[in-house]
Amino acid sequence: MNEHLDPDRERLSPAERDIEKVLRPQVFEDFTGQFKILANLGIVSPTIHKGRFISLQFSYNNYNLYFRDSYQLLPASLRKLGSSFKVDNIKGYFPHLFLNESNISLDYEGSVPPMKYFNITQEIDNNISKDKIAEALFSATTPTARNYTNLYAKHLFGAFSVDTPVEAAAAASDGIQYTIHYGSPHSTTSTQGLALQKAGMKEYASQILDFLSDYECHKALSTGHTDFCKTEPSSHLTSPIAVLGAVRDYLQQVQNNRLIAGQWILDDWPDWDLGSAKPLLVAIHQLIRQYTPNIPTTCGLGAEFDLKGEVNWHDGTASNFSPQACDEIGLYIYAAPTDNITNPPKSDDYDWSMSKVLPQIASSLQDRGWDKNKTPWIGVGQAFGGIRASNTSQISIAPSVRNMTTQALSFCKAGAKDVLWYAYDQGDFYVPGTEQTPMTNSGIKAGIKSGIAACKAWWGSLAQGSLHR
Repeated sequence: MNEHLDPDRERLSPAERDIEKVLRPQVFEDFTGQFKILANLGIVSPTIHKGRFISLQFSYNNYNLYFRDSYQLLPASLRKLGSSFKVDNIKGYFPHLFLNESNISLDYEGSVPPMKYFNITQEIDNNISKDKIAEALFSATTPTARNYTNLYAKHLFGAFSVDTPVEAAAAASDGIQYTIHYGSPHSTTSTQGLALQKAGMKEYASQILDFLSDYECHKALSTGHTDFCKTEPSSHLTSPIAVLGAVRDYLQQVQNNRLIAGQWILDDWPDWDLGSAKPLLVAIHQLIRQYTPNIPTTCGLGAEFDLKGEVNWHDGTASNFSPQACDEIGLYIYAAPTDNITNPPKSDDYDWSMSKVLPQIASSLQDRGWDKNKTPWIGVGQAFGGIRASNTSQISIAPSVRNMTTQALSFCKAGAKDVLWYAYDQGDFYVPGTEQTPMTNSGIKAGIKSGIAACKAWWGSLAQGSLHR
């Protein structure tokens, strides 16, 4: 109809203006108004059920238009039906009321309309700017992340906290190809940036996670949850708007940093506030798509396996996940620390195959729309041990080479895209002299190499099998 209904309203005939009015959504509650207008312009053939219009067929100038009311034809809204049947593309949000403005054409191109035009009634975090939420929801002109990220087609191996040139050289010799770095990302000209480039390694940055954590700390202190943090962060990120502003400024600064291969945007989250980051993460993802469209986001989720097969996983931990925010998922799963320092259990007493915890995590994520074929995941294994500095009555049992091989291979067999280990540098997390890392424990270093070899052999067998089918 666009060739007959020119968007320049001054050139439309009276009949064409009436038809354009019919095409504007939410002018009427049902098709009654449309029927009255169309009946005066051409031939209308309605279908009526229980006194309400289900559909209209309208003939005008050799054209046939069909109007169908999905609310009358289907048992629920399109968005609810999409969620119920777990379809790939759920009906999004559109500023229908914006098109009721007389000066707005049907083929409008421009900035995202204000939130008032979206007519969204579901509960949204009132602290988040409505206009920012509108930007996140209205993505008609924004390419989907899946087709515009540099998600690796091959399997890679990584590690957390490769923070010095010595660690970069050691990690590279162990087979590590990229690192997750906490704090501000390294520049390409910094000492560590040059060391990473020399070692052929990339970096996943986590500065955005710091912004999010600072805001969550502010919320925690404001509500009396001093278990999450003790003092107000110096960043003073006291609102979602402040967080998004900080994210925008950060992305503008690093958008040309070729060391950065990904953004780690979510990590540990307090049990009293599970799921609260979800809408903000969606808005953050939109900013990342805007400024660094080729960089994927990774949402980290943590769990533990305990003695005798017990599992420490909270279903609500998955509540912050959404396919709209997370291009990848990072599952960091470790053996639970023990309070028995004097007679600690053996590392073999733990289930390093993660036979119970992996299915539980998968179930929680699937309940929230996760499709492993569209949102790949990364397994993060344990490469540490020692007495915890924050609680000296607890000790993390360092895994053996066999334990680390078992865990890595279990990740790979379960479908992990990559395997990472935590971590090459523990900072001050453990009591000095007790910390065990790939840099201080030859067994852990050997475990990483063995885990890499086991996964390569597994992936190789799958590729060989596909060649013979």
